[in-house]
Order: sequence, then structure tokens, then C-alpha cells
Amino acid sequence: MQYIKKHNTPPSDWDAWFTTATNVRSYNYRLDQDALTQLKFAKQHLIDAQDGLCAYCQKRIDMETASIEHVLPKEFNVEGSTNYTNLVAVCKIPLIDPIDKRDHCDKVKGNMVITPLIFLSNCEVTETINHAYFDVDVDGSILAKPRLSSNHKGQVEAFIDTLNLNHSLLKQIRANYVLACYVRALRQLKGSQQRQYWKAQFDIIFKDKRQPYRQLLLIFMAKKLGIN
Repeated sequence: MQYIKKHNTPPSDWDAWFTTATNVRSYNYRLDQDALTQLKFAKQHLIDAQDGLCAYCQKRIDMETASIEHVLPKEFNVEGSTNYTNLVAVCKIPLIDPIDKRDHCDKVKGNMVITPLIFLSNCEVTETINHAYFDVDVDGSILAKPRLSSNHKGQVEAFIDTLNLNHSLLKQIRANYVLACYVRALRQLKGSQQRQYWKAQFDIIFKDKRQPYRQLLLIFMAKKLGIN
């Protein structure tokens, strides 16, 4: 659910990173990865462009814990499947939900199609505007924003469900190790101090692009500050 800003033009070496030693441009990097000697540079570029966070769940990722993901599955657009505008970095470490036995992010998405909300500029929390599509609950749940039209709400809910972003272990991490610490600190404050606290925390996280679960925290705090 992280906003991924794709520039108008890809890195100058992008096509070279997806070209085999025999000078064949690959559109299936999984099939051709042994022949793509420079694929690691594409992966590193995506990780850096996303500030080291998974495009979907916003866990911290690096070269060892990340994989390259087609947002639009290659089955639906083979020649565009490895275009710069279609690839993001996501977490790859298997994590099975003990409740429903599902994984999350690209491991559960497979070749299913999702609305590419991560590429929409109004999916970025700013200092004056909250996220256009997602809401966050104190229990760590990611939800569709209540005021959405039924059509948009359905797309957001499908995005959340297809990627299993409310995987029980992810929710537990977000609630117990991320949101809870802020809520506990808040209980020590009263009146105007609470707003000052949220504003200070919002400003810190807003500036720290590498903060895990950054988008989720900003959505939660923006609500506390009355940013819609």
C-alpha cells in the first residue's frame, strides 16, 4: 500500500538489466534469471526507489529478503511485463497465516489482477491530505476508507484481500509492535498535549522514508490530527 512514484523514463540501463548475454530482451525474468547477469541491479534499483520497504505490506526488505513483482501479471501483457512501470520490489520470505493458511503480498497474489493503487498519487499521505483509499484501525487492520463510493470500496477491499494484507501475523506486528507503543505513550498525556504528541510523531515519520509500515502509521496519525 506504499505509494510508488514511477518517473516518466526508466533508468538508462533498465533494458540492459533485462537482456541476456546473447542479447535477447527478456519478458520473463523468472524463466531467464540465470541468463540475466545484471538482474540484481534492477532489483537493487527497485528496493532503493521504495526506500527499502515492500510495495504492498511495507515490511523492511533488502537484496536477500526481496523479490521482483509484476503488478500486472505477465500472462496479461507479456511484452510489457518487465517494463519499469510494471515492476516493484516486495517481501519474499514465506509467512503462512496460522488461521487461514494463506501467505501475503505477491506469494498469495499469483496471477490475480489488482487495481494498481500503489501507483496513484492520492495514495500518498501528505502533511495536509490523508490517504484517499485506506484506513487503519488500532488493532492493526487495514480497511477501505468508509466514505468511498461502492465501486472504489470494492476495489480497495479486493486489493486488501488479494494481497492478504490483514494476515493475522502482520496485524499482530502492526498492532503490538508499531501502534501499541504510540498508544501507550499517549495515555500519559492529557488535553492539548495529545495533539502535540501526534503532530511530533507524524513529523518524525513523515521525514523518515525508511520507517517500516510508514504509510500505515501516517494514516493512523493523520486521523488523530484531523487530516482527511
